[in-house]
Amino acid sequence: MQDICLSAGLKQIVTEPTREGILLDLVMTDIPGTEATVGGKVQDHQFVLTKFNFAVPESKSLEREVWNYGKADWTRSRERFAEHDREVLRRGTPSEAAKELTETILDYARECIGKRAMKEVRSTHPWMTEKVIEAKEKLREAEGTDKEKEESERCSEVLLEARTSYIKKTKEELET
Repeated sequence: MQDICLSAGLKQIVTEPTREGILLDLVMTDIPGTEATVGGKVQDHQFVLTKFNFAVPESKSLEREVWNYGKADWTRSRERFAEHDREVLRRGTPSEAAKELTETILDYARECIGKRAMKEVRSTHPWMTEKVIEAKEKLREAEGTDKEKEESERCSEVLLEARTSYIKKTKEELET
């Protein structure tokens, strides 16, 4: 069970015993701010009250310019740097030389690497893919119909798959 919870990014948050001095009742979560409180007895167990701090998913669309390394002309870049007059760096103060060098590097980079526009969406729920949004819409449309249970199960599967995929991708990125 521990391996499954770790691979899913879950954390156990109950910290007090729930039956005869033993911690039996667990709350596994990855939702920040979730609180678990052990309460009074119900038969032979103490109940666990769990409070979740859910937020409405927010997303921002960002557009920025990035270097286009995939289409860079590295041969031309090497040529430009090889033919550059380095003596200009010996003239003036170190600050002037640093400024000149920086401007030269950026000029050559713009010429030989180029830039491209990149659009990205940042979200508080980054696993909310188009597929998840579509599944949630189908579930909403199925409310009160014979298809509601089927769409609910499908939506849960799609959401779990998207979230698991996001966690796996993030872990892989962190390991590299």
